[in-house]
Amino acid sequence: MVKCWCEDGGDMFFSDDFCGNFTIECGEEPESVWQSELIVTGTVSVYYAKGCDAELLVEILLDGNTQQSFTVPLALESAYGNTRSFSVREFNEIQITCSGDGDESCVGTYCVNAHYVKDPE
Repeated sequence: MVKCWCEDGGDMFFSDDFCGNFTIECGEEPESVWQSELIVTGTVSVYYAKGCDAELLVEILLDGNTQQSFTVPLALESAYGNTRSFSVREFNEIQITCSGDGDESCVGTYCVNAHYVKDPE
């Protein structure tokens, strides 16, 4: 965790990186891969390693409402997968949908570079 001080009002801002792996079954409902009790501003990166779908749908939400969405195509001619990133002003959840057919799950990783203000305790 990195702390820095804001010049406007002296609020303390924090920055954190959250990363994790996901395995999502083909044709299932969107899966929430990350949630926060705090509203954050930051960048979401999703790496699609392999799977049954031609592209993943990534939805970045604020209290259940989509703030931004983007797709991550499967890199068919690469053994290294594919990554896409998007920066969003306010969000607290990330959902990923793997809507393809087949027995193979969609597999990859996500990272969130989050910036937020935390109330003093």
